Amino acid sequence: DTLDSLAREPLTSREIADEVGVSSGTARRRVTRLLSEGLISRVGKIPRTRYTLTSSGISLVEAHHATRPGWSPSRRQP
Repeated sequence: DTLDSLAREPLTSREIADEVGVSSGTARRRVTRLLSEGLISRVGKIPRTRYTLTSSGISLVEAHHATRPGWSPSRRQP
């Protein structure tokens, strides 16, 4: 899912679409919603704007996976 993908590394909306398997338009709508919910933030400038999890987004992903021993987002820095 989108938050799991962003837990691994910052991504562009196009990269999100490719990784999650949705259209670019769907990925942009998800990004807009997650931005408004404060779960992700923008990094960089157009056209290479990337999105990354906020502390709230990280907490949500961690809580979601708390029951999965051994799960790790393997976050990488941009």
